[in-house]
Amino acid sequence: RQLTNSPAPETQPAWSTDGKTIVFRSDRDRGGLFLTSAHGGPERQLSSFGVNPVWSPDGSEILFSSGFAELFTGLHAVAADAGSPPLVLLGELMRGGAWHSFAPHPDGRISLYGLDVKSGFGFYTVSRDGKRVTASKFDKALPLQWNEQGARLRRFRWNKSGTALFVEAVIPEVQNVWRVRVDPATLDW
Repeated sequence: RQLTNSPAPETQPAWSTDGKTIVFRSDRDRGGLFLTSAHGGPERQLSSFGVNPVWSPDGSEILFSSGFAELFTGLHAVAADAGSPPLVLLGELMRGGAWHSFAPHPDGRISLYGLDVKSGFGFYTVSRDGKRVTASKFDKALPLQWNEQGARLRRFRWNKSGTALFVEAVIPEVQNVWRVRVDPATLDW
C-alpha cells in the first residue's frame, strides 16, 4: 500500500516504537519531516528541515540530523506530538566536527560516529546534556577499524538491551550488515 502521494521525493521512513506511525523525510514545500499512520492517511509536518529521522526508545520524540544525509552538522529532537519546535541537541560537542551517523542508546543517551574536533575520529555515546561522553574502544581483531583503506561505518542501531549494535559497514567497497557485541559497562566493541 502506498502511504504517501506527493510528487516530491519522500524517503527515510522510520517506524514508531508502537508500530502505529511512520516518520519520513519529504522534499515537498522546501522539505522537512512528516508523520503518517502506518496504514496511510493524513500527514502532519513535524519540522521544516531534517534528515535521518529516528524514534527515541520511549517513542516520545524523533531525533534527526541537519546538514546532509551522509555527513551532518547538527542533531535535533522534536516531540512526536509536534507540540513544540525542534530542539538542538549536543550543539557544543558537534560544533566543528564531521558526523556520519547517530542513534539513540536504549538508556536515553545518544551515540554518534564521526570526527570530534577535540578527541578525533571515533564512536561516542553522550548524555543528552552533552556533559558525559564515553568513547568506545574497538577490539583490534575487529575488521571494522576505521582507516583510509579499511572500513567505513554507515548507519547503526542499538539492540534493546544495549549489548549489541547492528552496523552497516563498507569494507573495502562491499556493503554489509554486522552485529557487534558491546560491553554495556564500558561500551567497548
